[in-house]
Amino acid sequence: MAVVVNPPPTAQPGKYPVKVRVKSEKAEADADLMVLLTGTYKLEVGTATGMLSLTAMQGKEANLSFYVKNSGSATHNNVRFLSVKPENWKVEFKPESVPSLAPGDIKQIEVTVTPPEEALVGDYAVSLSVEGEKTTKDMDLRVTVKASTAWGWIGIGVIIAVIAGLVFLFVRSGRE
Repeated sequence: MAVVVNPPPTAQPGKYPVKVRVKSEKAEADADLMVLLTGTYKLEVGTATGMLSLTAMQGKEANLSFYVKNSGSATHNNVRFLSVKPENWKVEFKPESVPSLAPGDIKQIEVTVTPPEEALVGDYAVSLSVEGEKTTKDMDLRVTVKASTAWGWIGIGVIIAVIAGLVFLFVRSGRE
């Protein structure tokens, strides 16, 4: 014989007595059982704007704020943050972990992503994981790495200097 107990979604964690009665033509029996309800473990992760992209300069820090919400009915203890990133990148979380996250609680987390100086200009993927007590939630970020505009201006200055030098030489040699 099997007994299935389906608690309502709003039931609080705890111990609940369940009385079971079995009856047939020849016998009848009662049993007092105890159901230990631990609660549900769910996490939600996202940003306030819903955008999961970030722009960073080569070798410079870029910051993003995201939230972690306990949408289950059980408390998560020791919530940790992990990242999967390209080689030589740095990803730091503030705070590094959350000791306890009660049902319905929301915590704001700051993540700092630093691409290396030699990172090529382009788009990269950085995965963030939030590990709760019995569940994990992932969030993928698109990080666009841009180069400093100073080198662009230096390049334009060199081109203008070369053109000016050529014009000067043509004018000087053509007019004599």
